[in-house]
Amino acid sequence: MEITFNYNPFWKIYLDLNCNGEVCEPESVTTDLLTLIGIQNYNFVYDISFPTEVEIYDQYAFNNRGYRFKFFLEGNIRANDPMKTDFSRIEGVFLEQTMLCDDNKRNSGEIKINVKDSITKQQIDDVQIIYSADAESCLIGSTQNSKFAGKFPVVFGGVVSFLKDGYITYAQRFDTQLNKDDELDITLVPKLTKKFTVKKRLMTKQGNRWLIGSEADMREDEEAFITLTRESNLNEADFTSAAIYSGNQTQKGDKQLRIPQRTIEEDDEEFTIQEFTLDEGFRVGGLSINYTFTNEDLKKDEIVFYVLNPDIAAIPESDRVVEDLNVVSNVDELSQQYKGSLVPRFT
Repeated sequence: MEITFNYNPFWKIYLDLNCNGEVCEPESVTTDLLTLIGIQNYNFVYDISFPTEVEIYDQYAFNNRGYRFKFFLEGNIRANDPMKTDFSRIEGVFLEQTMLCDDNKRNSGEIKINVKDSITKQQIDDVQIIYSADAESCLIGSTQNSKFAGKFPVVFGGVVSFLKDGYITYAQRFDTQLNKDDELDITLVPKLTKKFTVKKRLMTKQGNRWLIGSEADMREDEEAFITLTRESNLNEADFTSAAIYSGNQTQKGDKQLRIPQRTIEEDDEEFTIQEFTLDEGFRVGGLSINYTFTNEDLKKDEIVFYVLNPDIAAIPESDRVVEDLNVVSNVDELSQQYKGSLVPRFT
């Protein structure tokens, strides 16, 4: 089997130089003996975390059609050194439990809770109801026949959370009072599985300008990595989903892009820019936008995503220049400029 570790420089990393405030400055030392001598000591202890895609490829699987399996690992450097396998995190201080979760302390009035699906508007069964105060949480119960009715501990500043597999966790502040009845109507957002395809909006070079043009399918040697990050409100848990779409789902592409050598002249002096080749895995486009999925969008069966693709490969090899790669680096900014042509389509 072929095993590859892929890192894309466009994937965001975590980096912290641990400087004082936001300014990193050296420690300076000078001497009166020789005024020309000084010492600049840069003593930064940095932390880095970055994503690495692990790809396992078996070209003989499924009667030689091939199979590709991918997953992500996170590389970590802490205090300038790699985080080793024997790393152990600092454990928190054990806090003794209070009597919050005791059944005989549930002396609020009757609390009625109704939970619905945000898209179908149908009632949801088996939603776990958790009540928290400070660092302690109690399982109060779960919805049966789409409803819950029962008593809570009496707490000011408590938080009630609603958990169900396949839904985004929702939580809100909920104060309870002695013998006081109350009612909550809760809506949970489901996690949906959708079919999707990826299409390209080609950008063509005209003179020194790149203009957006026609729609095109992905080529067999191209692959798109899609990440959706939900901008949740303060009451909802974060949620991110990712998937890979290949122009050819079985064969591995080996496309290369050659930038020929050329000579340029500046200030009556000639400079040679050497030829180089972009091998398999180089970025040829992308997209970065905010989009609001409506309930009507999510009721559709399939999503079509669009990405910007500066079509460098379509430029005759003799006319390609290294500056053409700048437009690929700027696709995230260009996404905002051409957003109207890049929003998802639903079928």
